[in-house]
Amino acid sequence: MLSSVKSYFLFIVITTLVSILVLIFSLVFSLSKLSVLTDLDKSVEQMRSQALELRKDEKNFFIRREKMYLDKFDEDYEYFMQTTKEIKNVITSLGHGTEKADQISSVAKHYRLAFKNISKAYIQRGLTHQDGLRENLTQSAKQLETALDNEKEKTLLLQIIRAEKNFFSRKEQVYADEEEKYFDLLHTRLKKKEHKGLLENYQYNFLQMYNLHMKIGLDNSQGYTKEMSDASENMHKTITEYTQAIITLIEEERNVVTNITFTIFILTGSVLFILILTSSRKLANSFDTLIQFFKDAKVSHTHIDNTQLDFSEFIQLHKFANEMIDARNKAEKELAELNRTLEQRVEDGLQEIKALNKEIVDTQKEVVFTMGAIGESRSKETGNHVKRVAQYSYILAKAYGLSEHECNILKEASPMHDIAKVAIPDSLLNKPGAFNEEEQAVMQTHAELGHEMLKHSSRELLKSAAIISYEHHEKFDGTGYPRGIKGEDIHIYGRITALADVFDALGSDRCYKKAWPDEKIFSMFKEESGKHFDPKLVECFFDNLHEILQVREEFKDVFDE
Repeated sequence: MLSSVKSYFLFIVITTLVSILVLIFSLVFSLSKLSVLTDLDKSVEQMRSQALELRKDEKNFFIRREKMYLDKFDEDYEYFMQTTKEIKNVITSLGHGTEKADQISSVAKHYRLAFKNISKAYIQRGLTHQDGLRENLTQSAKQLETALDNEKEKTLLLQIIRAEKNFFSRKEQVYADEEEKYFDLLHTRLKKKEHKGLLENYQYNFLQMYNLHMKIGLDNSQGYTKEMSDASENMHKTITEYTQAIITLIEEERNVVTNITFTIFILTGSVLFILILTSSRKLANSFDTLIQFFKDAKVSHTHIDNTQLDFSEFIQLHKFANEMIDARNKAEKELAELNRTLEQRVEDGLQEIKALNKEIVDTQKEVVFTMGAIGESRSKETGNHVKRVAQYSYILAKAYGLSEHECNILKEASPMHDIAKVAIPDSLLNKPGAFNEEEQAVMQTHAELGHEMLKHSSRELLKSAAIISYEHHEKFDGTGYPRGIKGEDIHIYGRITALADVFDALGSDRCYKKAWPDEKIFSMFKEESGKHFDPKLVECFFDNLHEILQVREEFKDVFDE
């Protein structure tokens, strides 16, 4: 039985290897042929690109008037002809005719000759105003203009030069006729022989330039210009036709290669499938049985028998499967016991963590309140001030629409609003009467100092206290301190604490003043709505005035007699 299983596998492996070799040889042949076609496709694109480069060289020469583009044209022409030759060789190797390739070479030579003719004419004429016939014409005009001393004669010369310029720029025969007319007039007027000689030299140079322009062609339908244009169009047309023919050829060859390769794949695959199917059926059934055996072993808690397995290799797995069942049963029992113990320990740990967290939070709240009370006590105010401000802030926050969590944070953090007063001298804190400018500046530092003291904490409570300390003296209209921010740029915690602090400060006796009457405070709040205070908070204050006054009564200051 053991050798039987190995024989099945060995037969399948050998059959598969033979099929793979056949497919590899087929792929090598196909890829080789496709590589040739791909290279041909690239060569065609290269040929088209090189043809465009020739046109670019031509344009650059006529636009920039630099001889370097003549050399560039010759270099690109050689590349173009080499690529055309390579394409011709590949087409020949594929068993196709090369008439089009020969035609492209012919029209390319004609195009090159036409370009050479017109570029030579351009060089003879002068690429710039400092060389060639153009320079001769300019110099002869200057010599004649210098020699003439009669104004009428100079005027006629200017007419000649203007007609010459118009002819060469506008390329119309009428200006050449006009130049000849003014030449005859000036020649008749000139008396001095040397002047006539200079004029005749100028006219000779003009006629040379004229004849050269006529050869080049006054427009695109004449002379060398038309010859080169026709040659360029003919080459472009021939390349386009040749390219289309090659693209069609490439597609046909690719289709042939694809069909051959596909046929080999189908035949080889069919043979391989039939051989494997007929020889591996029993093996496949045995594997199905083995899989089902392990599925049963996976869910079973009792030993299973091995009568359903066919091969000795599989039967040997029976022992391991039963050992796995025994191990799983033992592990499940131990895991159940461990889960019970772990759940209890986790529950005990969670309760302990909750108790510690509550203790930490309560400690934070107590420390914050105590520190706030210490700051206020230095200015001889009672701890009830921070209690009242905390309660007022909670009422206003709730009325404003903050969440319960935000209301509680504000209530616990607001006692720290004047914590930085610990850094203000007692003589200044307890001074009766108003502060001068210097003293006022010192007092105002407590807002920023409080922020610096608290801002480094990562605790939400202390971070909120830092905001309140920093912004509770800012005003809604931007006239507050320390930063002069305004409106909703001031944190809602700062806006609420500002109103609560001012209300309690005005309604309480201080070392520098007596408590204000309620009506005076209420009147001031209405006047400062939108200036010192957030208008919406002022509305919340009056809407909840009864509850606020109850807090003030509950936590009123009690002084020793």
